[in-house]
Amino acid sequence: AGSGIAEGDLLVIEPVPGADLQDGDIVVARMQGGLDYAQVHRDGDRLFHHPLPGDGAPMAVEDPASLGQVGRLSGFYRRMSPLPDAGSSATAH
Repeated sequence: AGSGIAEGDLLVIEPVPGADLQDGDIVVARMQGGLDYAQVHRDGDRLFHHPLPGDGAPMAVEDPASLGQVGRLSGFYRRMSPLPDAGSSATAH
């Protein structure tokens, strides 16, 4: 199952402590030196990050407080039509 997030979407991220994450939350986190997004899965007291779009191995998180978390996805905005080319002239309507 995919996240439903597509290239070009604008993400709305809310800060959240690692301990407050729920199973299935999508988070933006600092992973391997950069920002990435992942889905959280809980197995009892254990927490796992599954990289999205699903091209990486799940990462066990031993201490949620030490997670390089930026925040939890609370919504996103998707344009219905592409932006005009920077070289074309646009007219306000």
